[in-house]
Amino acid sequence: MFYDDEHAIRMIGKSGEVWTVERSWYAAAVAPDQSSIVYLDSRNRLVRKSLKSADAEKVVLAEDVYGFAASPDTKEIYYLDDIEDLYYVKGSSKPKKIASDVQPGSIQVAQDGTAVFLADYRRESGVLYQSKNGGKPSKIADDVYSAIVTPAGLFYSRNADGEYIDLYFGKNFSKAELLDKDVRKYDISVIDNAY
Repeated sequence: MFYDDEHAIRMIGKSGEVWTVERSWYAAAVAPDQSSIVYLDSRNRLVRKSLKSADAEKVVLAEDVYGFAASPDTKEIYYLDDIEDLYYVKGSSKPKKIASDVQPGSIQVAQDGTAVFLADYRRESGVLYQSKNGGKPSKIADDVYSAIVTPAGLFYSRNADGEYIDLYFGKNFSKAELLDKDVRKYDISVIDNAY
């Protein structure tokens, strides 16, 4: 699978044939075995398509989508609509609303399928929540500036003050410990790149 100079997603079949999966898209997630793809098309529709054959039908999972995050196998999708409501959809089932006032770009999905996101974001901080399998969100922490899900666990920052934050880490999503106080905000991206 690749995308060409025209930004079209292309697939190379087992016998070497090349076909176009989608021409107008702007975000995509591919299953590790390359059996399917989930993407946003140019009409803000969340689409799932099998990659097993060139003539596979598109399945529109939702419309008016403005961002999404997928589980590693792409079977579970968390997406935001145009009014920042968060929805969950598994396979091609009907979407289920799970939260409101979610910060765009904050949704991340861990290896185990747990979604982490910020809601009620005001003055550079919000409430950090988790949701497993589209279940009712549970609060992780208040006053969170940013969060990063890595294979090692969850890093998040709190108490943003000017250039500095307090940095927390937890191997699971229900318990975290303070790693350091007064860490420069811009240094946290180093942690994200380290994993």
